[in-house]
Amino acid sequence: MGKSNTEQLNIAKKYLGHGGSRFRKFCGLPAGAAWCDAFVTTIFAEAGNSSLFCSGKKQTYCPTTISICRKQLAEVPPYLALPSDIIFFDWEPNGVPNHIGFVRERKDCEAIYTIEGNTSGGIVAEKLRNTKYVCGIYRPHFKATYKIGKLTVDGYFGYNSIAMLQKALGVGVDGILGQGTVKALQRKCGASADGLWGKATSKAVQKWLGVTVDGYFGPNSVKALQKWINKATSSSPSASIIDKELSACKVQADWMKNYTYKWVQNPTINGSKKYGTCVTYVACVLQRIGVLKSGQFIWHNGKGKVDGANSKMSVYYFGGTIKGNKSKLKRGDILIVGDKSSVGAGGNSHIMIFNGTWDSSNNPYVWDNQSATRVKKGKNGLHTYGGGKKIIAVIRLK
Repeated sequence: MGKSNTEQLNIAKKYLGHGGSRFRKFCGLPAGAAWCDAFVTTIFAEAGNSSLFCSGKKQTYCPTTISICRKQLAEVPPYLALPSDIIFFDWEPNGVPNHIGFVRERKDCEAIYTIEGNTSGGIVAEKLRNTKYVCGIYRPHFKATYKIGKLTVDGYFGYNSIAMLQKALGVGVDGILGQGTVKALQRKCGASADGLWGKATSKAVQKWLGVTVDGYFGPNSVKALQKWINKATSSSPSASIIDKELSACKVQADWMKNYTYKWVQNPTINGSKKYGTCVTYVACVLQRIGVLKSGQFIWHNGKGKVDGANSKMSVYYFGGTIKGNKSKLKRGDILIVGDKSSVGAGGNSHIMIFNGTWDSSNNPYVWDNQSATRVKKGKNGLHTYGGGKKIIAVIRLK
């Protein structure tokens, strides 16, 4: 098993004051060649973490390395940097990186402590760098140790904050700030979802949180985000059941992926009418978490009303479109949309579970029977659904 991020940084520290011969040799570079990238490659290897850096390929050229990092890893703002994050510099600047190292510790929004190779006259050294020369900081997927629970609002965005952000956004909780988590946050605040947390994303998140928009995402911005996370993950009974509901969505999609249209025999309800797979999918999710009993379903009856709801649910009839009710909809809401014909195979209505996030066009991210088809094709089961669709009813778990 590879070392943690702090353990890996300690390996880098052992080489403070050393020249580049060891690192050039490891990466097959000739004498006299620049070796800052080779230093980073070597440290990942010695820590048992080669797979976390450019898929284990030895790197010797910063422009190539940053292009791989942009595809594989989440970019993070300087103030959110953690030990052993990969940091690139552009001294000109001209948009092309010409130096690389490790983050040792963030100082503030304008300065950061690093450990770098091929610096200070050609040795490994600790540096204090101005962030104006930073052209990207990327987070390797080190195994994270974290606790689930209310955050201390302290402006420090470590693994606990990341894990609780993931819980608030309804994505998988692993404490790793990967592109999936950043994309979910970007969708939440209406930014372009590319998984790269640069200044544009910082400004979008700051605007969404109602704090000063400066693009730096410093301690006040982090505190505001931590407050939002605590509110979004409050320990009310509904928060707990919603976490279970959204986790069951992925489980159900994975289970259904190997089946055809007749994934589960379409149920006969009221002795006569058969209902389609969107109803089956949602019912199976709710059965998994004990909201419905085996064989029970929820649907709407063709007259604009919901049948099958029980005391564990509340039913709302908002009217209007999905995006028109954006401020009213909550994470985990079950949406019935379309016209007022009954929900069923071949019908004009659809039932799905809202993840709590939106894309830049105000289309919701949802789980439904299409999720299984997407998973089968190797795609993310979570997908967007047209925000212009009319809402027939909203079912909310208690």
